Amino acid sequence: MAVRATFVSLPALFGLLLAASTAFAEPAPQPFCTGDCNGYGERNWGYRWPDGRIAITPAYSAAEPFKEGRAAVMVKPMQKWGYIDTQGQVVIPARFDLALGFSEERAAVKLKHKWGYIDTSGREVVPLSYDTVGLAFSNGVGTLTKDSTKGDMALVDREGKRLTGFKYKRMGKWSEGLATATTDHEEWGYLNTSGREIIGMKYTRAHDFSGGRALVGKGKGDSLKWGYIDSQGKEVIPVRYHKLDAFTEGLALVRVDDLHGYIDSSGKEIVPVRYHRLGQFNNGLAYAEIKNKAGYVDREGREVIPVIHDAIDKLPNGNFRLRQGDRHGFADSRGQALTGLKYRSIDTFGEEGLARACTENGKCGFVDEGGREVIPPQFDAAQDFRNGFAAVKRNEKWGYVDSRGRLMIGLRYDSATAFDDNGFAQVSANGRRFRIDSNGQEAP
Repeated sequence: MAVRATFVSLPALFGLLLAASTAFAEPAPQPFCTGDCNGYGERNWGYRWPDGRIAITPAYSAAEPFKEGRAAVMVKPMQKWGYIDTQGQVVIPARFDLALGFSEERAAVKLKHKWGYIDTSGREVVPLSYDTVGLAFSNGVGTLTKDSTKGDMALVDREGKRLTGFKYKRMGKWSEGLATATTDHEEWGYLNTSGREIIGMKYTRAHDFSGGRALVGKGKGDSLKWGYIDSQGKEVIPVRYHKLDAFTEGLALVRVDDLHGYIDSSGKEIVPVRYHRLGQFNNGLAYAEIKNKAGYVDREGREVIPVIHDAIDKLPNGNFRLRQGDRHGFADSRGQALTGLKYRSIDTFGEEGLARACTENGKCGFVDEGGREVIPPQFDAAQDFRNGFAAVKRNEKWGYVDSRGRLMIGLRYDSATAFDDNGFAQVSANGRRFRIDSNGQEAP
């Protein structure tokens, strides 16, 4: 989106907001205040070095940061603005109603409600005859407004030569020698530093240039479409996408109507625009959906996990848990099948890094995140691992296995619960309910 250029149009209050100083080879003193700095009482501004030493004794009504070796200060008692150097010497006498910092050896100043620009000697390079001017020169160019009620701007060079007529309603910042501009608040184009319209006013959205390209848009609301142009105005990526994300590692996510895909920097569709949902790439894969069916695509546009699954969960180790209908399975981080869809259910991974998995014949065991059957499906029922054990059932009797599948407490109970944090489990046998410890011994 184009950026509104900032202009001074109202008198500034005493003590303009302090901004970070422009970086110099040598550190510059920083403004500071003494007295009633937050109220309406007596106050004095001065400067001190970054280490806290006083550089210029507080004596000013207001003080701005140093820029290009000069700082604007409001001098008592006349309450006029001038400029000093880092030694506190007056370099431009105080005669202005307001003065801003230098940029490219030019500074915006105001006198009797009119603005202009001066050079570092105080010479008026742009007469003080304008309602507003740009805050600072950039790329050798400043901006002027003759009539603030109309708001039409013109460009001016460092010597005060006007480069354009007063016709621009808004302008953006300079990037790679070009700036966005509009004459009607509706359609935008680009100017160069000579004031020539390099790219005509035909876009409803216009972003800054970066790497020789700029993101532009045409249309409004739901009809807004995006593309990229080069510095000559050629559409290097056609303005046809309803959504066009920034390029990351050579690819950009795009949308046409309700369908998504990825394009490369030449505009070629690498991942076809056919998916209803498409995620960001992570480790070379991106989540994809078509009509609520899920899969994953790689950076070459191949469906490494076909978009036919009802659910896909990405596991902490990078592998995937898949579901298609009532069938579950695993794929590795590259999308290659590890188990096939052979399980009726796979629970959430819990303690010991294992998940309960049950086959179509109703037998349950435990698998790890790699899809390996650590405990093969052999039990009629199984509970999740807790505190090192999982309760398992076979032939109507319960017992306990460890994470290696060893039967540590035999299958002899009519019911069984998980071991608690104190090392005990509730079991029942022969109509009696009691506690056991981790060795299977009855506990009081």
